[in-house]
Amino acid sequence: MSWILAADSAGPKVLRLFELSHKVLAVSLPVALLAPEGSMPERAADYTMAVSIPFHSHVAMNCIVSDYVPKAALGAARVGVLGMSVVTLAGLLKMTGHGAGVSACMKQLWKKE
Repeated sequence: MSWILAADSAGPKVLRLFELSHKVLAVSLPVALLAPEGSMPERAADYTMAVSIPFHSHVAMNCIVSDYVPKAALGAARVGVLGMSVVTLAGLLKMTGHGAGVSACMKQLWKKE
């Protein structure tokens, strides 16, 4: 359980997953934006991003917490980051499973009304 709270210093496996999440997001974003609405590639990219984004941000935020939060508040800050990551994961999965999906929300940024 401690590797979840201290994801930035959890070891080489978590670091490899973090580096993999860069590549996964770099591939899934263009797929999600270019795929036809409602298609299988779009749905796959939505679920991939719904999981990759919270993991990627969780590890990155733990790095920031390690660098800038005083030692006395480090535990509370890490719990806060974990809470934020869990809520983000739940929200993105709900949006993908029961709503328009991550890609539809991103596509709306460039839609003309």
